[in-house]
Amino acid sequence: MGQAVRRPGSLVRGESLTFGDVSIDRNEVRRGRRAAPWASIQEVKVEKGWITIKQEGRFRPLHKQEVARIPNFSLFITLVEKLREGLRVG
Repeated sequence: MGQAVRRPGSLVRGESLTFGDVSIDRNEVRRGRRAAPWASIQEVKVEKGWITIKQEGRFRPLHKQEVARIPNFSLFITLVEKLREGLRVG
């Protein structure tokens, strides 16, 4: 079982969850070596089968990928929305 399948309560305990190329925890979103705190995420957009995560002050997105390539996308996007809003996850 992959990390993305674990319960969202893992985030509350300070663990990160990995969804394909992207990892999230309660403090930041990470892709490879690039990481950004949630407060700096300007936009998360899902359009025409692609997700784009934009960081303030950056021209290029932090992450852009086909939705179909992100395991358990519905859980991923739900958690991302909650973390961006600063809501408790778990």
